[in-house]
Amino acid sequence: MKTAERTSKKEILAGYSLKENTKTPTNEGAIVTQGAIDKITEEIEKLRKDLKKNIQQKNEMFSTKVTTQKQHDLFTNQVKVIDEQVKNLKDFVGEVENTIKIVEEKIKEEVATKKVIETQKEAFKATQKLTEAEETLN
Repeated sequence: MKTAERTSKKEILAGYSLKENTKTPTNEGAIVTQGAIDKITEEIEKLRKDLKKNIQQKNEMFSTKVTTQKQHDLFTNQVKVIDEQVKNLKDFVGEVENTIKIVEEKIKEEVATKKVIETQKEAFKATQKLTEAEETLN
């Protein structure tokens, strides 16, 4: 870059001397030209700093984007795992609820059977008492 700057300065100086072939460069013209060259050099340095800063910002943004994408992928995978766990839990709860329904139905059947048996026992006892009463009357 430094060589290119020196070459550019020489070309600029040469350009001034070529523009006006009839005049020879004076000290004043050289001072003005050197001032312009210094100004351009300052601008180049400023642009280099800006470029370096922009590249650094771009790299930071890219790094942030990559990190954000990795976090996004991680969260997506976590959501998939959680969804699968929720599905498994729902299936388990469904199986438990089904088992509870079956047990409740069996309990209801047993209670109904017990009532029938108790009713039959009562009827049998009543029949037995009636038979005993008939026998005592006879």
